[in-house]
Amino acid sequence: EPLYIKLQKGQILSAKNELKMLSNLLALLSRMLGGYPTTLEEDRGMLKPGEAEKLSQTKRRLVQVRAEEKEIIKGSIAWVQERLAQALLTVLHPLVTLKGKTEGARAGEGWVRYLSEHKEEMEGLRPVFQDRFQCMHDAPLGSPRDTIASWTQICNLVFIWSFGLLENDCTQNACLLPRHWPLAGPSTSNNQVDWTGTEGSQEELGIRDTEMGTAEECELAEYQSLFCTKMKLWGAYLLAQWMEGQAFILEDINTMLMESVNLKHENSWSVPTVAALRLIQGLGSAILEVGDSKEHWVGKLKRLGVNAVHGEAADVGKAEHDNATLVLLWPDPQGQGTVGLDCVKAYKGSKLILIGEWGDRTFRLCPSGQSFSPECQEYVNENFKLVQSCSLPNWPLYVDALMLYERK
Repeated sequence: EPLYIKLQKGQILSAKNELKMLSNLLALLSRMLGGYPTTLEEDRGMLKPGEAEKLSQTKRRLVQVRAEEKEIIKGSIAWVQERLAQALLTVLHPLVTLKGKTEGARAGEGWVRYLSEHKEEMEGLRPVFQDRFQCMHDAPLGSPRDTIASWTQICNLVFIWSFGLLENDCTQNACLLPRHWPLAGPSTSNNQVDWTGTEGSQEELGIRDTEMGTAEECELAEYQSLFCTKMKLWGAYLLAQWMEGQAFILEDINTMLMESVNLKHENSWSVPTVAALRLIQGLGSAILEVGDSKEHWVGKLKRLGVNAVHGEAADVGKAEHDNATLVLLWPDPQGQGTVGLDCVKAYKGSKLILIGEWGDRTFRLCPSGQSFSPECQEYVNENFKLVQSCSLPNWPLYVDALMLYERK
């Protein structure tokens, strides 16, 4: 089609340039809106009947003009966000429809040949990637929450794609913001928590601007904040590679994957969120945690005033822990071992908390998931019932959640 026809239809001519331009425009509009001494809601409050009469005619008119300006800016932000979502989907769509996967390859090898063939070309584009990365990393993709959600799901999407797992049932668990997600709509049929990316679930996931939380919440969310920082960094860099080279540098993906594993070892295998910690606190009981060797969760719970201790499998069932709720966090790495099963069999309490992958909530890199053995899962399902779940942030290729069970 001629260029003028595309322009008349509002078609995106260059998704890369559109994305860059819209991100910069959104940043400008956000700064303009934040530069006023009052919020739109405060202005509306001053103009309500009974309040407006308290203002002089000149002041009332100034407030009206200011409120109208904010309405225009907010409308412009909404329009830019819609266009930005379209541009992002246009950039990502070729990734999920790309041909050339090595058929029959083991998990993790589906696109190795494709990426290897593009290695030399991609290495030569590193300076270009760096420039594009800097532009993308510093630009908003919506609100602070939406920006982190977008980078997180972009990062996870690339890892899912590179391991040849796009058709896995759990792929949609990586969707936090549907309007920025290039695959078909999320399915919740096999999940016990809300993975749809609504504001509530994003709050649960810790996809938020922690600087706007209380000092206590920021302290509790230190690991969560590190997670968001890393996912934004990796997501922006991987998107820069895709936008400029239509491929990825395999060594960079492997480096990110190894760093995520190291961070899990240094902190905890699952990232605690304020919502998850509050859920445990709300039980009102002492806590015996098994599996988290760094005692990261225990430390956060203690800050909330919870009587929480870290123990070993042999501690479960002892008299001094009779009144404690058992929390199991990744007791069986790679889904192997008997620690989880030994603990739940020895446990006498009525409530049980499990943290990690479970059931069909896994990418099957290990047959039964990476946190609990099949025997442990079978015993829990026979003797307990799930009453509540809480989503957790997921490092690439993991599907974590906190699950609260009650004895049948």
